[in-house]
Amino acid sequence: MRIGIFDSGVGGLTVSKEVAIKMPFNDIIYFGDSIHLPYGNKSIQNILTYSRNNVQFLIEKKCQIIVVACNTSTAVAIEILKKEFHPLPIFGVIEGGVREALKKSKSLKIGVLGTLRTIKSSSYKNKILQYSPRAKVYEVASPLLVPIIEEGFKHKAITIAIIKSYLEAIVLKIDSLILGCTHYPLIKKLIKTTYPGLQVIDSAKATSSFLAKKIPPTNPRNRKIEIITNDDNEVFRRIAKKIFPKEKVTLLKNENST
Repeated sequence: MRIGIFDSGVGGLTVSKEVAIKMPFNDIIYFGDSIHLPYGNKSIQNILTYSRNNVQFLIEKKCQIIVVACNTSTAVAIEILKKEFHPLPIFGVIEGGVREALKKSKSLKIGVLGTLRTIKSSSYKNKILQYSPRAKVYEVASPLLVPIIEEGFKHKAITIAIIKSYLEAIVLKIDSLILGCTHYPLIKKLIKTTYPGLQVIDSAKATSSFLAKKIPPTNPRNRKIEIITNDDNEVFRRIAKKIFPKEKVTLLKNENST
């Protein structure tokens, strides 16, 4: 079984890593649409276009299952993609994170840190309230974090300052925080160090666990992991190498195909 995973830039590799751990015998093809990074401040129409093109590209790579490893695409496009590409199984990253947060939160006071478009969509809030109407949800848009992570500044003091500026208004009101962007697990340790009492929900881990329950086990075999991007980005390659040290990154030569 070949699983296709896409995101803008490098963030979705956090999902790919967890999927690789949970499903060790499935081929994984990852596509990072770095040319259009970040999705979080793009129009809905552009996000739909990018998402459709990414799915089509992964279909051409013979993928039988698609994971939309982008919270913005999941929030804006997932239902449309499921209809347009039916019966291809397509999974997003919101469902797993919501279920995990509701499982771990004792007070049902949950924060969501996400891109501007994800927060505007209220996708996390709506899904949380669908499962638990008594929950209190505090959403914060954090548009500076994705470009900072993509530029490799995740260990800089400025990142901590930005995290604090985004969370200071809600951190005393919540006991759990959903990382509503697949880039954010790359700064998860930084968030946990800054707020040690907070339950931090890693959307990458939650999504891989959810996916593993939905897809039948594959017989043991050697598997292939392929990482593809459409921008010759040194930071992408460095972070990809850190997440998947044995895999090479392929530059997509025909950028027009995405």
